[in-house]
Amino acid sequence: VTMNSITEVATLKSKEWFEWDEEQNKLSPGQTLIFRKSASYRYQERNMVGNL
Repeated sequence: VTMNSITEVATLKSKEWFEWDEEQNKLSPGQTLIFRKSASYRYQERNMVGNL
């Protein structure tokens, strides 16, 4: 995802799920970010997911 404007950067920073170490790398327009996702599942029963 490429951050094209200050508004996009501010919107991303406002999300509770987004964490950024501003001291190490300043996030600014023109930067491209790569998101990697992961999930963990806990089964309540053999065929029923209890938690995601």
